[in-house]
Amino acid sequence: MGLWNQQVEKHGKKRVDPRLLLWAWGPLEADFKRFYNMDLLQEGLRDRLTWRKFTVLVRNLPMDSAYARWLGNKENRDLVEQSEDDIFDAISSGRG
Repeated sequence: MGLWNQQVEKHGKKRVDPRLLLWAWGPLEADFKRFYNMDLLQEGLRDRLTWRKFTVLVRNLPMDSAYARWLGNKENRDLVEQSEDDIFDAISSGRG
């Protein structure tokens, strides 16, 4: 199953919700340094890391990675899973 357990349907195919990558950027940076000895920010800014390579590396992070722990925290997933409309509605009504 791997780390891609947060999936959305698109054209009948399952894919990862890209918001997970944005919300979990810190754990991903730490994991890329720890497991791949790669500075994720530098590699991305220098265009040496293709999207394909990035997704392959993320998919193959071990289950003890910071990203996996982040995904395992239900509060993190709940925040990501909220729709953007819900977030903007909460902010505009003073609940957020």
